[in-house]
Amino acid sequence: MGWLVVVVTCAAVAAVAVASAARVRPRPPRELLALYAFVVPFGSGVEFPLPRGFDNLSSLVGAAVIFGLALYLVGGRGRASGLPVVALPWFLLLVWAAMSVLWSVDVGRSVPLVIALLAVGLLYVTAVHVTADTRFLLWFAAAAAAGGLLLAANALRLAATGQIEQVSGQSSRFASEGGDPNHTAAALLLPLALTLWWSVDADSASHRMGGRLGALLLLSAIVLTGSRGGLVAAIVALAVIGVTCGRSLARRFGVTLLWVILATAASVLIAPPDVQNRLSRPDSTGRSDIWHVGVASCHDSCWLGSGWGAYGSVYRQEWLSDLALTGNGNKFWAAHNIALGALVETGVVGLLLLLAGSFLLIRALLRLPRRVRGAPLAALISLLVSAMFVSSLSYKYFWLTLLFATLVVKVHAAGSRRPEPEAWVEDAPTPSRALSRLGQ
Repeated sequence: MGWLVVVVTCAAVAAVAVASAARVRPRPPRELLALYAFVVPFGSGVEFPLPRGFDNLSSLVGAAVIFGLALYLVGGRGRASGLPVVALPWFLLLVWAAMSVLWSVDVGRSVPLVIALLAVGLLYVTAVHVTADTRFLLWFAAAAAAGGLLLAANALRLAATGQIEQVSGQSSRFASEGGDPNHTAAALLLPLALTLWWSVDADSASHRMGGRLGALLLLSAIVLTGSRGGLVAAIVALAVIGVTCGRSLARRFGVTLLWVILATAASVLIAPPDVQNRLSRPDSTGRSDIWHVGVASCHDSCWLGSGWGAYGSVYRQEWLSDLALTGNGNKFWAAHNIALGALVETGVVGLLLLLAGSFLLIRALLRLPRRVRGAPLAALISLLVSAMFVSSLSYKYFWLTLLFATLVVKVHAAGSRRPEPEAWVEDAPTPSRALSRLGQ
């Protein structure tokens, strides 16, 4: 993304190092995770000539975060609080996916993909063990939003200068996350949910205006990706915010909704013709054919599973064995649906763990007060909606959203056990009081 990203990221790394060295803050994992949340939306697009797995910015920062959190927990500098119940199914899913290599139909493809999954999953499991507080959650949310806004601003810059094709290589569709426009759109859903919530829940008019402007910027970037699944998920996030805010914030939501409708319509109208044509296409662009072949393979694959990452091999084998199937060509396709992918690759057990993890986390969020659950609930549900159209279970943004939702549940549970909850949030930095509400 150019020199701007390098400068901003280096400044953030330097700030974390100085703060830790000077002991300005006694809990380094907070800064490390905030830095990771900041780089995830755009970090995969910043590549380095390093071995695979460490060849982009977000992977390097992620490795540093895992190492730092491990030192924090094992070295006695921090206090582990145990694995939350809502995180248990996700942990078991990681274990089961790793075990599936033992019976994989394509071990050569499964092993590197399992390693990639465990890398992002390990960060989630390690981070949820750390004792969290409101300040920890505040910086995490603010950093995630800032990273998404930086990516969105870059999308508009490229669109204005006509450089999207040179950067993404995907016609006129904007792409950053792994070079895939659909994943780029999905990576912007967490920042979008945060800014949408601040646009209705912030106490001051200026903060609400900032939230609206941020949401409009992010929505414009999602439109520029040409991702229909991402746009549907963004609409779902907006709907969840509207339902959650209730009557007390209905007027503010109405203003935000009007802004969103006008901005989305304007973004579609000024988008490149390729993007407009894709957004208006009535077909599934081959996804339904990929799903059809995957379902047809269930007679052999869906009980125990074919091995993590082996969906492409199963698809190809099934399609070649039955040419009556429509399919989408002789390629190693991903499932483009995490539920179907989990069923074919990890069997019934993997699918049940995926559903259980989603259900428990959504239920836990729904039990929180309205003003607490708005942003994480919208982010989580919109993420799961987008995951019905793209295989995102091995991507950093998927686990980052899970981590944010889990931390909100965990921090609120910790706060409910304290005799004076106001005392442990009053010292939180308050660039926006709406941010601090996430942990109350």
